[in-house]
Amino acid sequence: MAEKSRKSDVAIEIIKQETGRFDRRFGIGPAVWPCFDLLWIHSGAVRMWFDPGRTVLELQAPGGILIFPGTAFEGRALGDGVDASVTHFTGGPFDAAPPGDGYLVCARGRDTLAFQAMVNLSMDQARRGDVADVRQRLLAAILDGFRPISHGRARHGRLDKLWREAEAKLEHMRGLADVAALAGLSESALRALHRKEYVSSAGRHLQTLRLDAAERMLATTGMSVREIAKAVGYAHPESFSAAFKRTRNRTPLAYRRLCQRLA
Repeated sequence: MAEKSRKSDVAIEIIKQETGRFDRRFGIGPAVWPCFDLLWIHSGAVRMWFDPGRTVLELQAPGGILIFPGTAFEGRALGDGVDASVTHFTGGPFDAAPPGDGYLVCARGRDTLAFQAMVNLSMDQARRGDVADVRQRLLAAILDGFRPISHGRARHGRLDKLWREAEAKLEHMRGLADVAALAGLSESALRALHRKEYVSSAGRHLQTLRLDAAERMLATTGMSVREIAKAVGYAHPESFSAAFKRTRNRTPLAYRRLCQRLA
């Protein structure tokens, strides 16, 4: 049952609060909620997709995203897994009409860890079944940290197009400088633009594209590890194998054997 505050000045109604962990096999959604959905990433990183327009957001811990009612979305972990919490609620300081792409992000900065501490406290109180008033006041304070992402659709689309082009030419994308050159940018400009648009690291994004492509090749082709490393932009197969094991928790050949057993 939804928990409604007894204080008239706190117009927030908490429907559900829970914590959990998901990985690359079991993602988030796809879903459309009739209420607000506050997703907080405590560890790891996620990639989220939003309709309409299939806009993309990458979010690293600690950080949160506020998804507005009626917004279609889905997501998955980048790397081994993600620890996250979710709060479903109605009311609050926002209009019902979603902004832009249907979500807001928590403004990153020195206060991010303070917001995470409030999320942790709220979740701990929910597990203990404490009264709703304190949790609602914590939620109201957390929501103060959420702001629209400062990009227009056209500029966001430009960056999406750049990454799609880079993904199609991974063998030649030996570093961020090569990606930036596709758009006539400097490496530092690409890093700054990506962090502003996606709220994450451009280097991590390039690595994700490489390793996702490598996974597909390991599962569907007979290419050697050396050939795959070259095809996804690694100059040295040892660097590729180390990055794959660090993020997938198994070697490339072990991943191929797993795919063969599951086929």
